[in-house]
Amino acid sequence: MRQIVAIHPQHAPQALPQTVLEKFGLHHCFYLGNPAQDEAVLRVALVDEAGCLQGVDQAPLHAKNALEYRSDLGYQVIND
Repeated sequence: MRQIVAIHPQHAPQALPQTVLEKFGLHHCFYLGNPAQDEAVLRVALVDEAGCLQGVDQAPLHAKNALEYRSDLGYQVIND
């Protein structure tokens, strides 16, 4: 819960199917959305050692821009 970052939806990582997030047990701690809908409302990305964000299970993060997270600057959308 300490790792949650609130951002504008247009800069969020792409949505994943709820089943992918359930595989990691996130449904025990977070609301993933309506079970009748396939797409989860929770957006997830992993931060690597360089600060770049990686998708869960090789999922693409964002269609248009690169994303990164730095502890001093926070979440950033890198425009190409």
